Formats: sequence, C-alpha cells, structure tokens
Amino acid sequence: MQRRAAAIYAAFFILVAAGSYAMIAVAQEPTVALDDPDHSLASGDEVAFDGRTYTVGQIQSGTNDEGSLRSTELTWVNESARYTAEVENNSTVPVDAVEWQGQSAEAGEPYRLLVEDVEDPSSFTLTQEFNVSARLAADPALENQTVTRADGERYVVYAENGTTRPLDEVLPEPETRTLAEGDQLRYQNNSTTVADVTNQTVTLAWTGSRTNTVSLEEGATTTLGGTEYVAHFPDNSTLELSSDVEAYAGEAEAVETYHERINGFWGVSILSWLAAVLLLAFAYLPSRY
Repeated sequence: MQRRAAAIYAAFFILVAAGSYAMIAVAQEPTVALDDPDHSLASGDEVAFDGRTYTVGQIQSGTNDEGSLRSTELTWVNESARYTAEVENNSTVPVDAVEWQGQSAEAGEPYRLLVEDVEDPSSFTLTQEFNVSARLAADPALENQTVTRADGERYVVYAENGTTRPLDEVLPEPETRTLAEGDQLRYQNNSTTVADVTNQTVTLAWTGSRTNTVSLEEGATTTLGGTEYVAHFPDNSTLELSSDVEAYAGEAEAVETYHERINGFWGVSILSWLAAVLLLAFAYLPSRY
C-alpha cells in the first residue's frame, strides 16, 4: 500500500515536471521592438542634435550577466576645445616645445623657465641652457671634454696644442625671452597664451580640436540636444534611438518578466523530478524486517 501511494505521488510530480517543461518549450520569448524610433542608424552614419554632428562608431557585441549586450559610441569633434599645460618654476622646457628660438633649435638645447622673484608674479623668463657636450663634439678644434681648474672655472681644451680657454668665452650669449600673462608664443605646435603665472607654475592655454565620445549600450539613456533618448540595438548592425523612454521600459519589463517566469518553470520542473525520484527511491528501499 505504501509503495502504491508513493507511485501515485511520484506520477503526480512527474506530470508537474513534464507540464513545466512543456511550458518552457512552447513559450515564445518577447523582444524589445521600437515601433517608431526617432533615429535608425548604422556604423559610420552621422546624425545631428541641436547643431552638433555625431558619428556612429562600430557596433560591438558582447555578453554580461544578463546575456548578450550590444554597444557603440557616438563621437563628435569640438574644434575649439581649451587645453592647458602647467610648467613648473625652475624647470626645463624642451627645445621642440617653443618655436621662437633661434640657434638653440638646431643645437637641440632646452630652456630654463624662471618665474620673476616677487610675491605676486606676472611674468617669467626662458633662458637657453647650452648642451656643452654636443657643442664640443661638433667643433673639431676642441677636445670633447672640459677641464676644471682649482678656481672651479671650466675650460675648453684646443686639440691642436692643448691650450685652454674659459668655457664662458667660447659659448655664445644665451638666448632669453621674458613673457608675461596674456603674451603669445608657439608651444607644442600650438598658438598659446600665457594664462597664469604663480611662484610655483606657469599655466599655458590654447585651443584645438578634441574628439568627444558618448557611450551607448542596450537600454542606456543619454541626453542629446536637450532630449533624452534610449538606445536599442535590434541587430548587430543597427542602432535605434527613441525619445519614448517609457515605451522602451515597458517592453524591457515584459522581457524581464518572461525570463523570471521561465526560470520559475525550470525550478518547478527540476524540483518535481527530484521529488518523484526521491519518493520512489525511499518507497522501494528493502525492508529490514
């Protein structure tokens, strides 16, 4: 009698498991579909929002915890972006950074930046720093090294007869230039303005082009031209932008609900199969008596 009852209950759980599995098999997964998106775009397309033109980047396909995930970037170029650079006081400025220099550009010699020594400075001086080794190597009449006498002064040595001459008499007058806030110079191939001078740093500013990016992934919202859009990727080559964010949210909620219910059916099916197996296993255990 006990085994018969166990078999009946086991059959019931098997029917429940089979029914749950059948529901999983016949259920159709809903998908997000935007009826009338504001923009349907492909990689490389351009789209304008409030006078600003964006270019659609390559659409990427990946995965996350929730499954497949598509994403891309919108790029736009700001032709008048502001750049700044800070140069510390008493530091060297590379020769290729400024373009007003004369002989130093050929010699590859940097400049020493020194801010005026006052409480509230507004100017600084760039002074040429000689590359002594390079200059000696370039002059066949001189030895490649200097010598330092007891008085601490450095001398060059003439290769022909070994006579010496103070280094300061051989080197030209260093090139210098004093610049103040608001002055212009060429810095790193840009027309640059001295924006600010402090005791510690000099701030240089210039304008140039800068590429900006807006990252988009499935379901992400972003504001373009003052309007909020939601991104949708119906396939691996199309980006849709819709200002009807609520409609997208409703479709996405339906997809999420479907997955939750499918997971529930899987749970019922698996547990029912386990219950049936355990009932039969315990019912048919050999008796000890």
